[in-house]
Amino acid sequence: MTRDQVLSALRAAADPARAEGLSKHHRTASMVMGTGNAVLADLGAQIRASLDVSERVALARELWATQIHEARIVATQALKQARLRPDDDAWAAMVDWVAEVDCAPVADHLIRAGQKRVLADPARLDTVAEWAADDALWPRVIALGLGQSWTGMKFPKDADLTHRARVVEMTIAALPDHRRPVQGAVTEVLCDLAKVDPDTTRHILSTHGDAMAGAVRKSLLRALPA
Repeated sequence: MTRDQVLSALRAAADPARAEGLSKHHRTASMVMGTGNAVLADLGAQIRASLDVSERVALARELWATQIHEARIVATQALKQARLRPDDDAWAAMVDWVAEVDCAPVADHLIRAGQKRVLADPARLDTVAEWAADDALWPRVIALGLGQSWTGMKFPKDADLTHRARVVEMTIAALPDHRRPVQGAVTEVLCDLAKVDPDTTRHILSTHGDAMAGAVRKSLLRALPA
């Protein structure tokens, strides 16, 4: 599958009316076609099935460079695979893309693909921590989303607990950032944690509750077991 074939498929399933609404809702500067999510997922699956890793990465970079909203989502879908070997080039592509994300759907898809890459090599948390410390909106949101790879683990090993603690530190540092997407990411991370480690979550509430937005605090209280 080539870039032109993917773009042709996106155009064939485009919905101009849907595109206008999505563009306004997400306030994205990218061109939006309005192609449905099922088509995007199917294209990603076709790419994964038909190309080897190096070809997939090359195609994903080409799709991302189009600056088309749906093409960028397909680019992330092309690299969404747990066992991706070697994966250094795939991770490098994701790292390059983070600064160019400009809306929630692309951030969400990049997070889903990136979670598998940080689990494959936890040393990548060093880069993720840099994004969490960045004041830019979407890099911070993506960093917290990638951290969910550990906060929701039901049976973590000792090393996983170390990584989880680092993610919790990143999340606590983001509490004063009350931008809605950041607070949404904070809520997801801490609510995941509440289900698997309620004691730590209660400690966070008692020591950092004053810094939390009201909605985050309420969601966390609901997520904690009785």
